[in-house]
Amino acid sequence: MSRQLSSPDINPDLHRLEAEGYTLDFVGGKLVVRNVPYVDGNGAVHHDGFLVMPLELAGEKAQAPADHTASFGGGIPCEADGSNLNTIINGRGRNDLGGGIVTECTFSMKHDTNGGKYPDLYEKVTKYVAAITGHATKVDPDATARVGRPIPTEDDDPSPFKYRNTASSRAGIDALNAKLAHERIAIIGLGGSGQYILDYVAKTEVATIDVFDADDLRSHNAFRAPGALSLDELNAAPRKVGHFVATYSKMRDGITAHPYAIDEDNVEELRDMTFVFVAIDDAEAKKPIVDALGRFDIPYVDVGMGVEAIDGRLTGSLRTTIVTPEKNDHAAERIPVVDVAGPDEYRTNIQIAELNARNASDAVIAWKQYRRFYADLGTEHHSVYTIATNYIINDDRLVPLPGDEDDTCA
Repeated sequence: MSRQLSSPDINPDLHRLEAEGYTLDFVGGKLVVRNVPYVDGNGAVHHDGFLVMPLELAGEKAQAPADHTASFGGGIPCEADGSNLNTIINGRGRNDLGGGIVTECTFSMKHDTNGGKYPDLYEKVTKYVAAITGHATKVDPDATARVGRPIPTEDDDPSPFKYRNTASSRAGIDALNAKLAHERIAIIGLGGSGQYILDYVAKTEVATIDVFDADDLRSHNAFRAPGALSLDELNAAPRKVGHFVATYSKMRDGITAHPYAIDEDNVEELRDMTFVFVAIDDAEAKKPIVDALGRFDIPYVDVGMGVEAIDGRLTGSLRTTIVTPEKNDHAAERIPVVDVAGPDEYRTNIQIAELNARNASDAVIAWKQYRRFYADLGTEHHSVYTIATNYIINDDRLVPLPGDEDDTCA
């Protein structure tokens, strides 16, 4: 990880810790203080403990700690005689925080003033280290965390992000995010739903995202897209993929724009993907895509919506169909590959931003369930949300549940 965080010009409190000999490491959105001596339950001193706390960052600038808690790894520290260190330990249990960081216990120790809040990381780190190593020095007077062993400065962090993902570290889900890091994602279509799929996927740890769409950006797109487009941006009439890839490339690497549609002539470009989102509303254009994904044994999600105005109000449904190597016998029935509406009626199809966003979020949740990021007790591979009833029909389960014969949809 880059060592800019401990630059004296950016974060003087972190720089002061390093200057005083503390061994700092930055893993994801966490600060790790290594080489912290502690006493184990037998009264022996160990020098390989490490203190972990989340980083609150604004870009690269560390903010005052949001809370007074921390975690510890390498063992469970005790008092000098080996008795429990109950004064600061408020929880025990192994916790994988991701990035190779596994802790054994959690601490809770408030600052002496300022309502218990720490003014900066220097105050928080030194207070916690003193509370742990103070017992170690009673056994070994030479025990110290100020050993002056800097972590190598090369940036070997595999994260695709251009700044640290502190949202995940605050939530404690870095290990879950790692489940997605190997993914090579393709998004076919940057219409209303495809744009939101890109928004959600771009904020995960996936390795690469390839986006395919042949259309230019038009004014009507601005009213169902995430974020906001300026008049100057619309006047330039850029390609959709160019605009949105440039937007999300501000926060991460690995996004590639393909300003053309996928068809039978170039569908081989999908062969190296690990997961594909199909978000096009041209039913006939889907056939070569879903046929190829079936041959390639690549899991994918297909989304679709049908919305119409009845009696001055909108109604309709949103469909999410996931097809996997483990469950694919439903694809032919669930995914339309023939345009039954006709070209004129098709062009008046109603799309609204919040419906596109919901269709996209359902698709991304289905993908994350398949990759075991989210729990999936139902294992449904086909879902339909109906607007008027606010009801979701789930079907085509990998593992049938009791009563499935009554839970079907046309």
